[in-house]
Amino acid sequence: MAHELETIQDHFVVCGLGTTGRHVVAELTKVGKAVVGMDVDRQRVHAAQGDFEGGIFFLGDASQEEHLTTAAVSRAVGIFCATPNDKDNLMIALSARQLAPKVRLVARSSDPANNGKFRQVGCDAVVNPNHTAGLRMASEMLRPSTATFLDTMLRNKETPARFENVDVPTGAHAAGKTLGQLDIQKNVGLIVVAVVRANGSIEYNPRESFGVTAGDSLIVICNAEQQATLRRYVQSG
Repeated sequence: MAHELETIQDHFVVCGLGTTGRHVVAELTKVGKAVVGMDVDRQRVHAAQGDFEGGIFFLGDASQEEHLTTAAVSRAVGIFCATPNDKDNLMIALSARQLAPKVRLVARSSDPANNGKFRQVGCDAVVNPNHTAGLRMASEMLRPSTATFLDTMLRNKETPARFENVDVPTGAHAAGKTLGQLDIQKNVGLIVVAVVRANGSIEYNPRESFGVTAGDSLIVICNAEQQATLRRYVQSG
């Protein structure tokens, strides 16, 4: 394990292997991502080691910089602050941001009043479980077929498909072209359902005349292999 931690890169670090952390790990492993997880509870670490193949899990306090360093956060793609305690997650986020200034940081927050604090310490996104659960319950009541569609997508283990995003970097083949010119459905077999602009605005169901620019992010429904194909096409044609 020590050797793997010394060489691992482009992975995701999950801090806290309780209920929330386990769901995060399950989703990451399902879509083939490399995972490093830690927790202060030995039983939760052992449970993760037994339940999730391919992941690296160890006993550690993520609020301590030495344990974050052990998890190679400086070479990670993203870090999840997933303990049940907001104070712990704030400390983890603060330490992680100092060690890895550019890594994406997502935190769990029990109290929405703390969301601003998480943003202040450098979190890119904050998730409130109660708020998310409330929205999900409302969706089950108001739009059950849509909820079933999303559930089926998440639970399919054979060919897992997700709403994924593919970024358009500066100098990419796709930058400066319209969706009609790119004809992603013909060339890649995917349909662009939305485009997120660099300023955060979103174009839903964009038409063929929609112009793609550097900094945009294309939203599609695909599996990991299709996402990689689209990324190559967007970058080099």
